[in-house]
Amino acid sequence: MKNIIKFALLALLIISTNKITAQNNQENDSIISVDLNEVVVSTPFKESVKNNVLNVGKLNLNNLNYIKRLNFSNAIQEIPGVSIISTGPGISKPVIRGLSSNRVTVFNQFMRVENQQWGAEHGMEISGFGVGSVEVIKGPMSVLYGSDAIGGVLYVNPDSYYKGEGSEIELGTIYNSNYQGITTNLGIKGGSNKLSYLVQASLVDNKDFNTPDGEVENTYFKNSDLKFGLGYTSDNFISDLRVNIN
Repeated sequence: MKNIIKFALLALLIISTNKITAQNNQENDSIISVDLNEVVVSTPFKESVKNNVLNVGKLNLNNLNYIKRLNFSNAIQEIPGVSIISTGPGISKPVIRGLSSNRVTVFNQFMRVENQQWGAEHGMEISGFGVGSVEVIKGPMSVLYGSDAIGGVLYVNPDSYYKGEGSEIELGTIYNSNYQGITTNLGIKGGSNKLSYLVQASLVDNKDFNTPDGEVENTYFKNSDLKFGLGYTSDNFISDLRVNIN
């Protein structure tokens, strides 16, 4: 009789435990977690900024005002640990934690750019127009991109496509009295169904710098930049074509 009572109590205990576990699982299943943190695309792990194991600083150029976006080199100095070496108009080299030139690797439009790695008169030649964000990888993990990235990696992400159907136009012009120069930018975005397109063109035409003692020779600067993007997205297929002429 005592054995029967023991087995009965044990059976009731197991049934009660299973019921509590089932209720807890049901409550947990009813909770849906949504995380919309920014994703770092410069690293091979594609993690969010918060969960990424690498030391990555990110700057969204769309959050800057129009004046700061005019000068890409000055804009990236908003990222901690990044500075610029400049030897003249339009000639800028990124410096990450004191290292520059062939110790810093630059990616633009998903392709490696090596303009700034050589002589003192060679800059990045990257226009801030048509750029969505800039990511900087610092620390020992930057050597994933090669031994010459020991200082860090500057990863320039192109601007995103227009979301939805319709179009968007951006037009801006600025006059610089010191250089007697004009900077003009025209951007067009649009989309229809599964197809999206993007066109961004900019022109910078500056003359020699003016001082109270007269013009400074060989300080003029001219630059033209054209970016084109065509994207297609479906349930099973994603295509992205980017062209940059500078």
